[in-house]
Amino acid sequence: MAIYRSVQMSFWTDPKISDTFSTDEKLLYLYLLTNPHTNLCGCYEVSMKQIAFEAGFTAQQTVKLMSSLMEKRVINYDENTREVLLINWSKYNWTESEKFRKPLKAEIRKVRTEKFRTYLEHLAYGTDTETDSNGYGTDTVSIPYRYPIDTETDSNGYGMDTTVTVTDTVTVTDTVTDTDTVSVSNTDTATGTGKKDKAGKVVKPKEPKETFGEYRNVRLTQKEKEKLEQEFGVVKTDKAIRYLDEYIEEKHYKSASHYLALRRWVFNAVDERDSRGRNRAAPGSTQEPRGVDAFFAVAEEAD
Repeated sequence: MAIYRSVQMSFWTDPKISDTFSTDEKLLYLYLLTNPHTNLCGCYEVSMKQIAFEAGFTAQQTVKLMSSLMEKRVINYDENTREVLLINWSKYNWTESEKFRKPLKAEIRKVRTEKFRTYLEHLAYGTDTETDSNGYGTDTVSIPYRYPIDTETDSNGYGMDTTVTVTDTVTVTDTVTDTDTVSVSNTDTATGTGKKDKAGKVVKPKEPKETFGEYRNVRLTQKEKEKLEQEFGVVKTDKAIRYLDEYIEEKHYKSASHYLALRRWVFNAVDERDSRGRNRAAPGSTQEPRGVDAFFAVAEEAD
């Protein structure tokens, strides 16, 4: 996982930024470029509530600022998948190195918004979009956005379903096909009732699991993630997912249920790590931090 993101000094002198961005727009754009959710491909999942909390804006401010950045063609956002696309990310962060390209393409395949994924595949497989005089994409991705500049809001301050149109579109002529064929047996094709068990009873389909974290190692259903967010909070859940994602990547940790692993020990691990950080910061503290391997040895026994 990257521990820092580079921002070129020209960010502050670019006429598009200096002449047309407000102070709050600059701050939010910097947040979107450097926050811990960012990844190799420049398209990542982050909710509006997370953006508001982490960047320090109110819900209503966040809605207006995100809509404004979309109009300026530097980002796009799909509210259904909660994915943000950084339009110009590839220009400053991609390389031609094969070591970079392989994980990059793996990240792109995990993008859930079809138009975002198609746009990124178009860039990754060798054809660039047109850019304006400042280097920002003129043919960008079009996703209907439910939060206009002037919007009605619900009791939580987030936009209600009103009408807005983003008209900039991208036309992709090169087709990249990546087809997975799934064969399902024991199905009632006449009635369409789905898969059956050995006794002939219809088996309800399981909710598909999605991948989370920079390395996409953590697998949860959307309901499992929402339960964790309700119980532990959005920010703490995000920390725990990042923690487990990095641990799996480094230690090749395996668990039949990442949901149970998060509940059994990962949240405690995050609390202990944060506590150690506070103790080290305290004047006169002499407490030695516990070894990570020693701690996780106990954690793995809990699985």
